[in-house]
Amino acid sequence: MDWGARVNDLRVSELASLDYTGQDLSYRNFGRAKLVGVRLVGADLRGADLSGVDLRGADLSRADLTGADLSSAKLQGATLVEAVLISTDCSHSDFRGASLEGAVALRTNFSRAHMSGADLSQMQLDGARFEHAELTGVTFNSSDLSETLMAHASSAHLRGRPSALPDGWRMIRGFLIGPGARLAGCALPGVDLSEMDLDLVNFQSAHLESANLRGASLGHTDFTKADLSGADLSGAYFRWTRLGGARLTGATIDGVDMSGIGPNNMNGLITGGLQGSPTRLPDHWCLVDGYLLGPGAAIPRQHNVGGVDFSSADFTGVEVGQLLGTPKSLPRGSRMLNGYILAPGVQLSTPQLRGADLSGVDLKGAGLSSADLRGADLSRADLSGADLRCASLVGADLTGANLINARLERADLEGCQLEGAKLDLVKTSGFTGTPASLPQGWVARMTIDPFSPEQYLTQVESDQG
Repeated sequence: MDWGARVNDLRVSELASLDYTGQDLSYRNFGRAKLVGVRLVGADLRGADLSGVDLRGADLSRADLTGADLSSAKLQGATLVEAVLISTDCSHSDFRGASLEGAVALRTNFSRAHMSGADLSQMQLDGARFEHAELTGVTFNSSDLSETLMAHASSAHLRGRPSALPDGWRMIRGFLIGPGARLAGCALPGVDLSEMDLDLVNFQSAHLESANLRGASLGHTDFTKADLSGADLSGAYFRWTRLGGARLTGATIDGVDMSGIGPNNMNGLITGGLQGSPTRLPDHWCLVDGYLLGPGAAIPRQHNVGGVDFSSADFTGVEVGQLLGTPKSLPRGSRMLNGYILAPGVQLSTPQLRGADLSGVDLKGAGLSSADLRGADLSRADLSGADLRCASLVGADLTGANLINARLERADLEGCQLEGAKLDLVKTSGFTGTPASLPQGWVARMTIDPFSPEQYLTQVESDQG
């Protein structure tokens, strides 16, 4: 077939399974042609625009694609054995299952390419870019990766053995590990990553139990929800490291400076049984008998705190579930009831305290949203600044309680006794039920919104009838 007669129709053509072996197609614009299974063996495609072209199953063995644009092209199962890809733009392309064995890819841009299962063996890759590429199941046998850019590349189940890797990178159990690697969800228990530069690595939800991270650089490393139980973090460098929801139970943190982790990066952090002593901690955090406690720290439900000395602990901002065991001691004025630590500022997860005797308890600033406090005795309790939104206080006794600046929006106050309670600055919009009693000078009112009226408590100077 005469290629010249078809070139002007390439934007809409479907040239499947045709043979253009050895033809000069340089600098042609292929639009978004469908070239499924086409033979382009040894073809001259220098400078060609193949962006978005469908080349699934095509044979481009020994083709010269120097300077060509293959961005966003579909190359699943294609053959590019010994092809020349010098300075070729392959970004965002799909190479799943493709064979590039022996190809020359100097300064080639593979960023954000999907290369799962591709064969990249014995390739020349100096200056090639793989940032944000998906490399799961790729074969790199005998390829020299020493001059490639791998930041944010995602890998797993790699095959073969590269002849060289970039400085600071290692291939361990089928993963490429180095600065900026994407390793979310990886399973590497017991792995030795000591002294490595792991800055900017994404370890979200990773399994790193008993890993050796001694002396590792962890600047901006993301351990969100990762399991680091029993890991050795001695002397590791922490700077803006994300530990939200991570589990560090039994980890070693000796000599670690954690002061630069940054605000909110330790929310939900689970600890206990920690070994060693950090040199510094973030503001408002402390190490108490193997627990790191501070705003946003977590002691999850069913966690066993039997025998733990919490006498010097500050539970302000600590998220605490229903626990097992009995601590050796608690801070003065705090108590444990039904598995819940009751202390100023503690954040309890939907606590079940129905009928509990909480008279005189100090829960100022505590989080008690959606708590079940039906029939509880909270007389004279200090609940100033506490969050009781959506709590059930049906029949509860809050006589003389301090509720200054507390939040009671959407709470159920049916039959609740509030006689003598301090309600200054309390927020009660949308509460339900009818309290059995209120402090003198306080009444329940309805908002004037005709579509969604809500109850609220307000103070009046005198009874207006």
